[in-house]
Amino acid sequence: MDASAEAGFAKAYAAATSSEAVKAVSSKNTSGPIVASKNGTAYYLPGCNGASRIMDKNKIYFQTETEAESAGYHIAGNCKR
Repeated sequence: MDASAEAGFAKAYAAATSSEAVKAVSSKNTSGPIVASKNGTAYYLPGCNGASRIMDKNKIYFQTETEAESAGYHIAGNCKR
């Protein structure tokens, strides 16, 4: 592996690792208006249908959209603000 590829790998690994660490911490949240799956990348606002498809054991909660986005999630495509 050349130096450029190695640097790219290191950067990608660091981003993935930090995102997983944030998700692990966030998974301790047991209530909040915004829900996401610990296995997914999208979050759902109150009233979004997708949230009901997440198994309870996989649900994590956030108090704000900013908190969810900081943990590496994005708003679900079927959710309206």
